[in-house]
Amino acid sequence: MLSVAATMRAAFAEVTEHRDHPAPAPAGGRVVLSRLGAGESVIAAPSPSIKFVLQGEERYRIDGRTVVANPGQFLLLDRGGPCVAQVRQSGRTLGLCLYMPALDTGAPLAGEGAARSFVMPTAGSPLAAFLGRVARRLAADPACGPVIADRVLARAGLELTRLRDELDARAGELPAVRTSTRRDLLERLERARAHLHDNPGRSVTQAELARVAAMSQFHLARLFRAAFGEAPAAYHRRLRLTAAADHIRADRLSVAAAAERAGYSDASSFSHAFRRLFGHAPSAA
Repeated sequence: MLSVAATMRAAFAEVTEHRDHPAPAPAGGRVVLSRLGAGESVIAAPSPSIKFVLQGEERYRIDGRTVVANPGQFLLLDRGGPCVAQVRQSGRTLGLCLYMPALDTGAPLAGEGAARSFVMPTAGSPLAAFLGRVARRLAADPACGPVIADRVLARAGLELTRLRDELDARAGELPAVRTSTRRDLLERLERARAHLHDNPGRSVTQAELARVAAMSQFHLARLFRAAFGEAPAAYHRRLRLTAAADHIRADRLSVAAAAERAGYSDASSFSHAFRRLFGHAPSAA
């Protein structure tokens, strides 16, 4: 006899019209490709869900709070009461929504006692990279949705668990008493970290990064190190040099070409930084 969990199958739907009442939530979860124009929909949230934006702007009213998700971002939403998704009059969106199986009993996505939504940038996120591939595949061929829905939710569930653990660990390192304050600070720091991932070919000043995070340079330096274990400049240097090492190995780039791609002014300074990080010359990568 099959177990209850084994008999629960994920559903797939392509949604092109807004709803004024929540759709029934299948116990096995649901994958939704949404192509929506202006209007608003009422969405149930009986289990955690992920909203990934491929095109356009999506606004959500969640527990009296307005949350905006744009391309390059995705929204984590914990279980709770229904919320409202809104597309502005001049807008049109293409997005992917994953409603996790009802048996999901993981910790709150945004932290115990905090608002139950968390906006994440896609840059540097394995979960977002996976969601992007799925969203583009479904947008090109919605007919494959029912076939891949179970696999998509299973893989997303694993990545979501890892992300929950990472967010919880990072938030726990921030020097704030209130959970809601730690959540807000971590959202800003994740934006700053994503900005570094978005700019692997040049140096990013601390002043520029502070503007992205909407905090002072002093607080950015202190909180970034607390959350991610190293200063922003060191994090970005490691990111750029690791990418350069990959290009040297995989693409057989010359040291000079790799230095230029990583945003270094000359091969000598690149080689010096490379040796300090990896303990050997770029030519030995």
